[in-house]
Amino acid sequence: MSKIIKSLPFFVVFAVLIISFLFLPMSSIAQEQKNGETVTASWLVKVAPGSSLSGARHIYGDWWEIKQASFSSLILHPNVIQVQPNRLIVLDDPPPVHFEITNIVTDTYPNDPYYPYQWHFPQVQAGAVWTTTQGISVTVAILDTGISHDGMDLDCHSFVSPYNAITDETSLEAVTDDHGHGTHVAGTIAQCTNNGIGVAGMASKTAIMPVKVLNNGIGTEADLAVGLNWAIEHGADVVNLSLGADCENEEDTWPECGVEVVDEVIQKALDAGIPIVAAAGNDGKETLVYPANHPGVIAVSAVNYDMELAYYSNYRDGITLAAPGGDSNDNNQDGHVDGILQETFGYAGWGYYYMIGTSMATPHVTGAIALLQSYMPDASSQLIVDALKLTARDLGEDGCDSYYGYGLIQVGDALAFLRQSQLQSEKIYFPRVTNTYGSTTDPSFSSNNNFNY
Repeated sequence: MSKIIKSLPFFVVFAVLIISFLFLPMSSIAQEQKNGETVTASWLVKVAPGSSLSGARHIYGDWWEIKQASFSSLILHPNVIQVQPNRLIVLDDPPPVHFEITNIVTDTYPNDPYYPYQWHFPQVQAGAVWTTTQGISVTVAILDTGISHDGMDLDCHSFVSPYNAITDETSLEAVTDDHGHGTHVAGTIAQCTNNGIGVAGMASKTAIMPVKVLNNGIGTEADLAVGLNWAIEHGADVVNLSLGADCENEEDTWPECGVEVVDEVIQKALDAGIPIVAAAGNDGKETLVYPANHPGVIAVSAVNYDMELAYYSNYRDGITLAAPGGDSNDNNQDGHVDGILQETFGYAGWGYYYMIGTSMATPHVTGAIALLQSYMPDASSQLIVDALKLTARDLGEDGCDSYYGYGLIQVGDALAFLRQSQLQSEKIYFPRVTNTYGSTTDPSFSSNNNFNY
């Protein structure tokens, strides 16, 4: 909402303000009751360069967040250039299912006893690369509900640069997970692997940067911008966003369904060569949540055990890649739901839980990027992401489509592709749009190749 020109007659300015206020989405300006918690309406305010705003929190650049202020008082402030609602981000994943221990297997590689129930890792060829790369020297920022390792299966990790974007605190205590979602996501990315305990993770040797942007599953776009900027400034190599804000109108795309301050931080990440991986959303509709709809973000849809689009997964032009998100069926007939299995806490306390959703698909892609970054540390992020696109298993219509993007990630094939590119003396051409990792580039490449890895 741009600022009104001050030279207009007062009654005209007043009328425009009233009309503008009436047409703002009410869900963005009223107080919200979510999970019994009241979230006070707040505004994102852009001020003139070099200016500040009394009583407001600085977000990024010229942007500030202010609560309990009227729209009219802000738009008439002499330093204010622009005012936008600070939208809520609310997790909407289906509830978890506790894993009841049966048929423990310990004589396989990896030796994590519940790995045989993690059907989703073989689906993306994760195990095929673990003897070559496990994510060493890569830092993954996980912007979520926080991360806790009171369980047994994340003990191999120490957290780096922990940050609570809501309270501006930097202690491990400040990033404690109060929901279970962030811990589960972290497990899929980096759970301790081949340690004889529980389950495995995609890139078990990565460093984890926990950035808490959600309290009990609720946050705002201001918190997202603050947390994302922290990750960029503190050495993240890739960022996982298993979250998003719904568009007010499902047909809206970016930039109509977006927020300028987060866009500015996303551009900062792109300029720094840091991939951002985001969930498409769980409405089961032809829409993408923000920021997955941003053209520079890697948008991830979810597939089930049968490699079909999961019933809940959003889809639309702009999907980059697909990954396992699971569902509540038991199509592999192992006696359990076909969810994504990781250690976290829930209704039965600490333990192993199946979760489903695009939130669970997204960390598979993030973990794959970390594995490839570790394998070829001098490669550009664009090359890493192109390798995943070019080797993805094509599902649905031929080529890139609105359901699966380039297809289901195949990290083994992607690693082999990078290895072959190293060995070839001639120049490898990767058709792409520079620094728009989420955009579709339409390379003419078959995704179902038989690489050796």
